[in-house]
Amino acid sequence: MVEQDYIMRLIKELVRAILKVIFHTDIDMPSVEMLKDSQRRCALEELAVQLACDRIDREELGKLQAAADHFRDVLDSDDITLIAQADEAFHDVIFTATNNGRLIQLLNNLREQMYRYRIEYLKKKECYPQL
Repeated sequence: MVEQDYIMRLIKELVRAILKVIFHTDIDMPSVEMLKDSQRRCALEELAVQLACDRIDREELGKLQAAADHFRDVLDSDDITLIAQADEAFHDVIFTATNNGRLIQLLNNLREQMYRYRIEYLKKKECYPQL
């Protein structure tokens, strides 16, 4: 149980670091509406992380580790689309682990609006060490 708690703390810290980098970085002066959307998504994702940490099972934990490993692996590529897909897959595992359909629906509604922002951010390789 202590090992699982330690792993959950590490995952929570990793996700929060990613969220901070993604949503608190100025990307070529994003619009006010985009900033509002990113703030909404950030708040929902923080809630998702808290719920996932409480509810995640071993199988989902394995999927989360695999998604995080895949994300790290594709960061070395120049394929922004592949990187964005890996990032979304990582977040999807967290969202699924919440077991909260309404929260997942809200996050998915904001996903489309945030996609452009995510792509612009991922084009900046100097930000990768922070991920």
